[in-house]
Amino acid sequence: MSRHLVSESSFVFKEVQRSNIVKDALSKKDVVKASRKYRSIIHATTSKLDVNNFLEEKLSYNQIEIIWHLCEILFIDLHQTGILLTQLLAWIRWHHPEVNQKTEVILNCSSPHAHEDYWDLVSSFILRGETENALNLLKLHPSANKGEFIVVCDLLQKMPVFSSNQALYEYDLRWQAWSSECRQHFEAFEDSEHLHHILGILAGDVPTFKHVLHLTDSWYHLMISLLLYTDPAIKEIDISVFSKQCVDIYLKHDPTKELTPFDNILIAAFNYDLMQVIIEASSSIKDNWWFVTHFVDLLYNGNLLDFYEIVDSHKLRESLILDYANSLMSHPSLWQIAIDYLEACPLLGRQHIELVLERIPFDDERKALKLVNAAEKRGLNDVGKSIYKVIARRWLSRDRLGSALIWAVRSEDPALINYLAELYLKQYVEKQQFIDEDVLVNLGPSMLTSDRLIFLGKYCEFYQLRKQRLLPEAGAVLVSLLSSKISPKFFIPTLLTDSIVLLEAERQVLNSDQSFQILEALDDFCVSVTTEAHSSQTDTEMMSDAFKGKEQILRLALSRNIARSSISLK
Repeated sequence: MSRHLVSESSFVFKEVQRSNIVKDALSKKDVVKASRKYRSIIHATTSKLDVNNFLEEKLSYNQIEIIWHLCEILFIDLHQTGILLTQLLAWIRWHHPEVNQKTEVILNCSSPHAHEDYWDLVSSFILRGETENALNLLKLHPSANKGEFIVVCDLLQKMPVFSSNQALYEYDLRWQAWSSECRQHFEAFEDSEHLHHILGILAGDVPTFKHVLHLTDSWYHLMISLLLYTDPAIKEIDISVFSKQCVDIYLKHDPTKELTPFDNILIAAFNYDLMQVIIEASSSIKDNWWFVTHFVDLLYNGNLLDFYEIVDSHKLRESLILDYANSLMSHPSLWQIAIDYLEACPLLGRQHIELVLERIPFDDERKALKLVNAAEKRGLNDVGKSIYKVIARRWLSRDRLGSALIWAVRSEDPALINYLAELYLKQYVEKQQFIDEDVLVNLGPSMLTSDRLIFLGKYCEFYQLRKQRLLPEAGAVLVSLLSSKISPKFFIPTLLTDSIVLLEAERQVLNSDQSFQILEALDDFCVSVTTEAHSSQTDTEMMSDAFKGKEQILRLALSRNIARSSISLK
C-alpha cells in the first residue's frame, strides 16, 4: 500500500464521519464530493509511481481508479435517463488519454493526412464521441471540400447531443432521424473505404464496429461506443444485457482473450449488482481492502446501501473497516491511522482499539506517550496504565529505580508502587543514601497512591530535614513514622537508629512523649523479632543481629533524654 494513498484518504474518511455526525446522512452532493476526493487521491498516487520500478502497482492503482469512477457514476451520481451515456463517455476519455498523445504526433507532421495513423485517429475520436476533434482532423485532408467528405462532415456536425434541459422524447426523435440519415448514406456510399467505415460507425453498423475493434482497447470501450450510435438514451435497466453482448463480441473476435477479475468487477457494476462488486473487489484487488472499505463506507454514510438492498449494511461496513484497519496495523508507522478507522466502528471498534494499543510494540517513551494519549483520548485509561507499567518495568530492568517509580506512579498500580518503594528503602538500608533523591522530593500528591510510597515520601522528608539541620522538625516526622506502624519491618531498625542521633543531640530535640513513643516502638520490634525467630525467619534474625549492638545504645539514649526532659520541666 502506498503511504500517500493511506494518509490522504484517511483525512477524507474522517471528514465523512464528522459530516455524518452533524447530519443524519450525507446529501448526494456531499457523497459525490467525497467520492471525487478519493478518486483524485488515487490518481495522484498513480501519477507518483515510476512505471519502470512500480509497473504492477501503477497498473493496480489505475484499475482501482477506473472501478471507483464507474461505481461513482452507476451507484452514486445518478441522473435522469439520457445523461448516463454522457458520463460513461467522460469516463472512457479520462482513463484512456492515449488518443490525445497520438493527436499531438500527427498534428506535428507536415502532412497529417498522410500519417499512417490518421484515419485510425479520426475513427477513434468518433468512437469516443469527440466529433468536433474528428471534424478538425477531416478538414486537414486535401479532399475536405469534396462531396463525400462534405457529407460525412455534415453528419458529424448535425449529430444530436442530449442536454439536461431537453426533453428525452424530443432528443430521441432528433436522434432517430439523424441515425436514419446515417444509415442511408452508409448503404449508398462505397467510394472511400475510410469514409465508409466512418459512416458505418455513425450508422451503428455492428460489422463495422467489429472491423474497428482494434481501436477500442476493451469490451467496455466497445460497449460505450456502440451505445452512442445505437441507443444513446439507454435505460439503466437495459445496460447489463448490452454489456454482456459486447463482452461476447469482444471475446469471439479474439478467442485467446479471457475475462480478468478486473473485467468481472466492471461487469458486476454494469449489472448494478453492488454486492457482487464488493465480493469480486475484495477477493481480487490487492489493496488491503482499501477500495471496498472506503466505497462502502461512503455509500453507508449517504444512506445508499439500503437502496441497493444490502442486508445488515452496518455490519458489512464495520467488517470491512476492521479488516482494513488490521491490515494497516502490520505497518509500524500507520497504527494511529488504523485507530482512527477503528474509532468509526460502533459495534466492535472500542474492543479492537483496546487490543491493538496493548499489542503495539514501542522502543521509546515518545511512542509510548503517543499510545497512552490515544488510549486516554478514547477513555481507555486501563490501557494507558498498562503501558505505564511496561515502561516502569523496563526502567527497573536497567536499574533506574527513580525512572521506574515515576512511571509506576502514573500507572496507579499499588502492588508495583509498593514493590519499588520497598526497593528504594532496601537500597537506602544498604547504602545509607537515596538514589534519584530528586524523584522522591518531587512526588507531591502522587505519594498518596500507596501506603508504602507514603512512608517512603515521609522518610525522604525526614532525610531532607535532617540534612538541613532542622532537627526538631525531623524528629517530629521520625516519631510519627514509628508510631504510625506503617513501616516495613526490615526498615524499623533504620528508624530506631536514626532516632539515636536526635536523642544525643547537644540541644534537646525530642521531648519525653516522643521518647516514650520511640521506646514503645523499640519494645514492639524486639518482641516481634523474638517471636519470629522461633519460626526460623532468616531475614528477621539478620535484622536482629545487625541491631543488637545498637539496642542498648538506643535504650541508654532514651533514658538520658527522658531524664533531660524531666529536668527541663522542673
